[in-house]
Amino acid sequence: MLGALIDLVGSLLGASWGHDATVRSMQKARDRAYASGRDVFFPGVVTGSVAYATRVDGWLVLSAGDLWWSAAEGYRRSLWRPLPIASLRAVRERTARGDVVLGLRRAWVVMECMDGLTPVEIACDAYDVKFVRAALGTQA
Repeated sequence: MLGALIDLVGSLLGASWGHDATVRSMQKARDRAYASGRDVFFPGVVTGSVAYATRVDGWLVLSAGDLWWSAAEGYRRSLWRPLPIASLRAVRERTARGDVVLGLRRAWVVMECMDGLTPVEIACDAYDVKFVRAALGTQA
């Protein structure tokens, strides 16, 4: 019985370490893509009363300094929706806190922005918010 419990705990810890290594590997790949000027894909969502709001999880894409949203990770640019970064002004960052409006179940960061007088929220993983900052030209 004790041996089975030790095996179970060991397998759970091993799976966790494996997952962490995969996440770190994906983060490093995004960093390398950004450093070399390639497109950077990372999970995200855009909400607000604007035509470009996504309301569902998808992929934010940083491409040549512009920020886009796509329903799927990939290079079919015809399916990407541009975010008007020229008219977006970052106001502040906050933790998503399982935000019901955003439908987030993970600990993401929300970049609160204004598009004119309209509030817009761009949410993504805390690690990836630096790419949103880069697109908006801010260190909010």
